[in-house]
Amino acid sequence: MVDNLHIQFDQINTNLTEINIFNLRGKLIKSHKTYNHEVTLKVIDLLPGMYFIKVNNGQNTRTAYFVKQ
Repeated sequence: MVDNLHIQFDQINTNLTEINIFNLRGKLIKSHKTYNHEVTLKVIDLLPGMYFIKVNNGQNTRTAYFVKQ
């Protein structure tokens, strides 16, 4: 079982970046803000399933998904 989700951004981040994790129903599960170009989030408390992750730095927004087993 994976306890952490490591996220690395394409560019060095100088803006505040907001990372939101949503379940498949669109409910916000976790939120994290950072100025770093990479971050590790603890996901040990998430139930197994598929989640969407939305990353927004004020200029760009990226959305992806991951599966917690």
